[in-house]
Amino acid sequence: MLVGTFQRKVPTICWFRRCPGGDAVFEPLIAIENVSKRFPGVQALKNVNFSCSKGTIHGLVGENGAGKSTLIKVISGVYHSDEGRILYKGQRVHFHSPSDAIKNGIRVVYQEFGLVPFLSIAENIFLGNFPGKGLFFSKREMYKHTEAIMQSLGFDKSPDTLVADLSVGEQQFVEIMKALVQKANLLILDEPTAALLPNEVEKLFTIIRDLKNKGVTVIFVSHRLPEILEICDIVTIMKDGEIVGTFETSSLTEEDIVNLMVGRTVEVTFPKRLTEMKRKRELLMEVKRFVPASTGKPVSFQLFEGEILGFYGLEGQGQRTVMRSLFALESVLSGEIRLRSESVRIKTPHDAIRYGLIYTPASRKEEGLALILSVYENIAMPILIRQKANLVRNRELLKVCRRIISEFNIKVSNLNQRVLNLSGGNQQKVVIGKWFSEYPRVLLLDEPTRGIDVGSKIEIYKILRELSNQGIGIIVFSSDLIEMIGICDRILTFYENEITGEIRWQDFTEEIIMAYATGTHSNKFSA
Repeated sequence: MLVGTFQRKVPTICWFRRCPGGDAVFEPLIAIENVSKRFPGVQALKNVNFSCSKGTIHGLVGENGAGKSTLIKVISGVYHSDEGRILYKGQRVHFHSPSDAIKNGIRVVYQEFGLVPFLSIAENIFLGNFPGKGLFFSKREMYKHTEAIMQSLGFDKSPDTLVADLSVGEQQFVEIMKALVQKANLLILDEPTAALLPNEVEKLFTIIRDLKNKGVTVIFVSHRLPEILEICDIVTIMKDGEIVGTFETSSLTEEDIVNLMVGRTVEVTFPKRLTEMKRKRELLMEVKRFVPASTGKPVSFQLFEGEILGFYGLEGQGQRTVMRSLFALESVLSGEIRLRSESVRIKTPHDAIRYGLIYTPASRKEEGLALILSVYENIAMPILIRQKANLVRNRELLKVCRRIISEFNIKVSNLNQRVLNLSGGNQQKVVIGKWFSEYPRVLLLDEPTRGIDVGSKIEIYKILRELSNQGIGIIVFSSDLIEMIGICDRILTFYENEITGEIRWQDFTEEIIMAYATGTHSNKFSA
């Protein structure tokens, strides 16, 4: 049954909704009306209408970049909408900050917890809200209230236990208890089960159902579709900053949700692939039983010369961890990396660079560039890292920098222009191009087109295809599935830190890739 709207261009809000499983009709606890939000070069939300009824568990799903996080942040006062309005308990509200939303009973529990490890459970729950009068607070009252909350949720721990001694799942419960102390009417859970064990997931679901019975409204954001169907009454599906539709979960299957999440057409032109006859198929890199320390799960795969290999998965499924671990940015427990049949030991990023592996991070401004330095200085840094001699001729540096700027079509006024003042697309070209004083063997690209305009994206696609045609092996992770389909020759899908599928470009469809990436289907490799 369609609860909300299924119109993409002119959505209309459902002001009154039937309670799932009943005939009562009542006003939503919160309603978002015609809300839009734009960031430089990105329309994050487009005329969004969204509402949640009191005492329901409302799922929110969509591909990476669909607008879920932006919508949550608008609701919770982190962002201010450019257009539209928010109605809360029937009244129009303006949340100027997250603290405004918290005071009104709206609380978000993010994937990255905001707990203090060296404080106790009770101290974390009441931090900034200690019970007492004046300048003093009652420790006895704090522990008494904590025990009452823990008992009501069936949480069997001592209130004076340090948060550092809790499992990730137990820390999740502390965050929820903290929200309840702040009298949350609307609790937003952002990927709450991402790091939980199966028994912890069941415990969390018991708590969520109990909160629902007490009248708390829960927005449950997750990429795990089986969990959405199990715990949620209602689910809203987002795509490209818009609401696709709002449905009772009892009327949907996982396949229905996947189809609604990915139903769109390619709007940009991707470079043509070489035919199989022209493509070189020499094995470039082989990774065997490679175990990142943070996941503990082995992965094995091969990369061929001149191939663009995609790592695709929803957020937090292990694809980025494997990529960063290959470049020694994260610890590795065991495994083997072979380059052209030679086994190599990569213990540091410097080792990776020496063997011809290059990694470009998703956060170019934080990790990929020195923004206050010039284009010349940013391009020169990797050259100096690679250079064995103590002295490097400035004339040679200038020559290499000019070649890279020309080959990657980086638009600059002069070599001394600060990278900070370049467009996002040109910044990204510097991130990639700076490593090409010597041509690498393998490029590891994490979100190579994030936050850049369409024209710059097409330029990046062209550059990547030209590099692959020269024999460079490329591993790319992008949260944009259409982009992955357009640029990759082969895609490995990740789900719960394992490779669940291998799909060649002739078989690419959004539905097939998403089915493997959500755990609906699997042809797991024997790692």
